[in-house]
Order: sequence, then C-alpha cells, then structure tokens
Amino acid sequence: MESDYEEASAVVVQDNPANRTWEALLDGKLVGVVVYERAGESRLALTHAAIEEHHRMHGIGTRLISTMLDAFRAQGQTITVWCTAVIDFLEKHPEYRDLVDASDPGRAPVADWGRPTG
Repeated sequence: MESDYEEASAVVVQDNPANRTWEALLDGKLVGVVVYERAGESRLALTHAAIEEHHRMHGIGTRLISTMLDAFRAQGQTITVWCTAVIDFLEKHPEYRDLVDASDPGRAPVADWGRPTG
C-alpha cells in the first residue's frame, strides 16, 4: 500500500474550465473536485469540494486546494468561499487567506482571521 505522501504526489491536478471544476486525478481516475463559478472579472466563488471516500486523509484534498489557490494567486484572482472544505483548509493554511475577497468572503470568517498588517 502506498504511503499518504506517495498517493498525493501521484495525483494530477488540473483546471477543467468547461465543467468549472478543479480536478484531482489518480491513475487517470477522478478522485477529487472543487466546483467554482465565475463571480466577476477577477473573482471566483468556490461552491463545493469532494474527495472520493476511500482517498480521504491521504493529502489529496490539500494538494488539490493548494494547487488551485496557487494558480488563482498567479492569475491575480480572489475567491468567495461557500465550501466548508476550503474554509477548513484556509483555517490550517493562513498563507492563502489573502486570496479571500474581503468585500464578498462568502462563509469565510475573515473578521475572525483579521488581516495582516504591513
């Protein structure tokens, strides 16, 4: 059996704009997804995330969400978060919280997080 790290590192993460999803593929099979909607020229609303049950707790969700958010940052996009899995990720990874659109955060508890001062 593969270790958690090996399974997550074998995952291919890609944007599928036609379906408005970011997808995690393992051996060519879809094992995870984040669904999004365009919410403006530079903002996306993240509405749902799921990882196949037998692939949970192996780092696939973390790899999927972090890869997706890295791409959003590189493209200068912000996010509105309706998905609790993404909120949970942001709770554990504060380095991505700046991507949440403060004027329309969705369910993200930006007031509780505060904003870094610079």
